[in-house]
Amino acid sequence: MLDFNKLQFQQTLNEMGFKENEIMPYQELIVSEINYVKNFLFYLNDIEINSLIFTYDKKGFLSVEGETSQESLRHIYNSLKRLRKGQLEFLAALYKGDPQLWQNALRVLYEHYINYITLTHRVLIPRQIDEELKKMQPHKVKQGYQQVASLSAILIAPVQRIPRYILLGKELQKCIHKKNGIMIDFDKKLTAFINTATDLSQKINQETLQLDQIYVRQKLKRLSINHRSHFSLALELLGDLQVLNQDAAKNVMDKFDFSACVLQDYESIKQALAVQANIKFAPLLQNKITEDKILHCIKKMIEYEQRKGKSADAFKQNILIYLSQSLYNQRALGIPFNLIQALLETYKMLITKGGSLEHFIEFISNGLLGNINLIFNENHIPNLTVMDLHHAFVPDMERSSSPYIDPSWDDFSLEREPHEFTPHFSLHNQSIASIAPASPRLPSSQRRNKHNN
Repeated sequence: MLDFNKLQFQQTLNEMGFKENEIMPYQELIVSEINYVKNFLFYLNDIEINSLIFTYDKKGFLSVEGETSQESLRHIYNSLKRLRKGQLEFLAALYKGDPQLWQNALRVLYEHYINYITLTHRVLIPRQIDEELKKMQPHKVKQGYQQVASLSAILIAPVQRIPRYILLGKELQKCIHKKNGIMIDFDKKLTAFINTATDLSQKINQETLQLDQIYVRQKLKRLSINHRSHFSLALELLGDLQVLNQDAAKNVMDKFDFSACVLQDYESIKQALAVQANIKFAPLLQNKITEDKILHCIKKMIEYEQRKGKSADAFKQNILIYLSQSLYNQRALGIPFNLIQALLETYKMLITKGGSLEHFIEFISNGLLGNINLIFNENHIPNLTVMDLHHAFVPDMERSSSPYIDPSWDDFSLEREPHEFTPHFSLHNQSIASIAPASPRLPSSQRRNKHNN
């Protein structure tokens, strides 16, 4: 029943007006279908699948959370039997040289495939089931079947089958076009069959994607707050996040706290992001780490000032509190994390409360910048300088007449000479690793001479 029927195949070729060597992809399509049905869909009979299912009832069977249940395995096998019946009808249609019959038979398989994909999505077979399957292997090999490593290897086969129809259908079409006098009617029907297979493949991919997205969201819901601070867990999730779009992946990362990220974690990042599929997450992950560390740094500085009690500097506390609120507001509004903008908003708020630019700059340069630049150095980001604040707060044309700008500030810098930092830096707009230092600054005297000229 499942052997290649050469006599029927030759008869079909004669009706089509082809010789066997002129249309090899057609034979390959039938032979590959026979192998697929025989070696995968018919690999397990009812007695053998029941033997696997009854393994759940054996003494000492331990089920792990997330593994396929006994009931689910029954549903999967019933779905496989329905799929098997539809594939036999499709195989029978393939022996007839009419692609429209192939197309009709394939359409019947639509619902069976979608149902099967849903049941087997991310299926996790218990270890004891695979051990029972291994015991069957010698007998299956004697029957002429291939040896399989696990039950999952059998269950995944239908998912991989549909693209094969598209490939062999296109190869068959090339042979048809080489024939003198193109078979227009056959070619149109073959094109319709290829389109149906393509449509089914796309629907399977779409269904799989939706199931993947549901799985990832459910997995994230189960994570506790403590788990969200584990950096290693975030790296493990990178594979799952592939199914989400960039905004959804960002929302996932936003729920993690990387403020405690250490040197070993950076090495883990390099290894995880070295995988081609994870490259798109590099800016997202690196930026989130930097943002969390900055917010954590500001939080610790606020707590330090509060512990001083009566000797605490209320002006410093206000700066840090306003800055923290501004950065958290950016996150809440879903806009890019922009430290310069947050500092500018903090300054404007302080001015309305009677603060001065001199005191603001003094605190930022003597306290906050040093801590922030340590974080930037860890992530290979050019340092932020007082001159960057100067350029951000006062436009070039207003500097000479501004009552707030003291030319001596041009000479102010941290103890170690920093790299020039890109003004209005927005962490989410570019990869941290790609931010290049700007051109070296001229000495302050030359800048003032250039400005005056």
